[in-house]
Amino acid sequence: MLSVDGVERAVALAPDIWMAWTEPGRAFGTAPIPIHGQHGSPRCRAQMAIVSGGDERVATVAAQIERVQPSVLDWAPMIAGLLELDGAPA
Repeated sequence: MLSVDGVERAVALAPDIWMAWTEPGRAFGTAPIPIHGQHGSPRCRAQMAIVSGGDERVATVAAQIERVQPSVLDWAPMIAGLLELDGAPA
């Protein structure tokens, strides 16, 4: 897999499941992608956030993301919990 032109890295997720991502500026597929900032590789996990407003939970959320930099995988559960959606983590 790593010998394919444009593949930056590949990681085994399970014995028969692999995740591969391209070098920066490359994409898998034949159709040109007219936008920059594609998502999906581990390079995309780090996120920037601005927490503001008058809600009483703002200070708690701001402190939480200062302590531990959230990844892209953290946002949906965090927001679901704040909105008290069914099935959201406590």
